[in-house]
Amino acid sequence: MITTDNKSQHQMKHAYCIIAHKDIYTLNKLLECIDDKRNDIFLLLDKKSLIDKHDIYQPINSSIIIKQSITIRWGDISQIKAELAVLKAASSNGSYSYYHLVSGQDLPLHNQDFIHHYCSSVKPETNFIGYAQGSSNKRSLEERISYYVPFTAYYKISNKYLRIIFETLRNKAVNIQKRFGIIRTRPSIEFQKGCNWATMTDKFVKHLLNHENNIITLYRYTPCCDEIYKQTIAWNSIFKDTLYDSDDEYNGCVREIDWNRGGPYTYRQSDLNQLLSSDKLFARKFDSQIDKQIIDELVSNIKKS
Repeated sequence: MITTDNKSQHQMKHAYCIIAHKDIYTLNKLLECIDDKRNDIFLLLDKKSLIDKHDIYQPINSSIIIKQSITIRWGDISQIKAELAVLKAASSNGSYSYYHLVSGQDLPLHNQDFIHHYCSSVKPETNFIGYAQGSSNKRSLEERISYYVPFTAYYKISNKYLRIIFETLRNKAVNIQKRFGIIRTRPSIEFQKGCNWATMTDKFVKHLLNHENNIITLYRYTPCCDEIYKQTIAWNSIFKDTLYDSDDEYNGCVREIDWNRGGPYTYRQSDLNQLLSSDKLFARKFDSQIDKQIIDELVSNIKKS
């Protein structure tokens, strides 16, 4: 486990780029934990969110910029647009050593001394981006990038009848492409996928933003494309050599995320010891409506450390 040494610790300015949809309680606890003079906070709310901006925690030590809302649809290109929007808001505010892309239902697992020291103790310009492993992930990736998939904005539309209609249309469109051997036009690069939440350097974020138009064009009809574009760009560029760990997805992005018990699993109080003993920087996900105690106890331990 990495330990902090305040005397030797490098003071690096970090940007926390948060995308939030619900659960104001967890969001505010996250903001409390990252409220530090070494951090600036950039928050983008899903336009569908019921969160009242007046209820959002106002940091004492950090500045916070609330980005104009975007309608975000699960599995849709709007997820990439939201990520790039909040990263752009941060990048245009100045250069940061690290950009932590997190959701409003994430929490840090350590205090800011630990996180800043962790980031300054690795090789300079290291990017923490997760890469999925295994044959099932490779098959999933190939399916996503091989065909034009329409109506991705309607995967989780509330009207179940419309949801079925769009699902049927999507499946028919893909099956027609398969039947006639139509393979999507795409660049001759090696595509990769993995966790969309990441901790990235200023150079890599600027590289992403410089390719924003190409990213939107390439992934417009790609389901769950937020899990592909960062990994693919890094893999096919000079940034491949900056990856922290491309062989272990969640060590690579320094996040505790459990897909074995859920989609992903929502942590409970019984998981507290596991989270407290983790060397990773963040955990996802939490929900105050499911288990508020784990949130309170984790935050309390972080504040005590």
